[in-house]
Amino acid sequence: MQLSPPGPPPTPDAADAHGGGSPTLGQAVGVVGPDVVEVLRAPCGTDVPVSGAGVFDEGETLQARGRILIAPGVDTSAPGAAGVLRAADRAGAAAVVLRRGTQGIAPSLAEAADEVSTALLARAPWPDS
Repeated sequence: MQLSPPGPPPTPDAADAHGGGSPTLGQAVGVVGPDVVEVLRAPCGTDVPVSGAGVFDEGETLQARGRILIAPGVDTSAPGAAGVLRAADRAGAAAVVLRRGTQGIAPSLAEAADEVSTALLARAPWPDS
């Protein structure tokens, strides 16, 4: 199942347009580079403001409004990935970062990505040393 492309690329003044100079999702992704993090789905586009980053921990109550959440150990092909994306969305996260799975994107994750407003990002696997 193929996910829809990310929203339009950020404009240079997008952070200022969102008040107080907050960086946008597109700018944050641009800092780390497309070889590290890829936008798989951005239903609200990449001009959404980002207030910081955090780590997704399934056992905790999340207060993640506007944050990019990193979900260590969760990959896009895992059956539980959809639950992580939905939990991040309920917490108001701007995006969630999962490891790119070797089996691609689980159908349940693709379905969840079509139902939420939180962007889905994938990080590339680390190269073998």
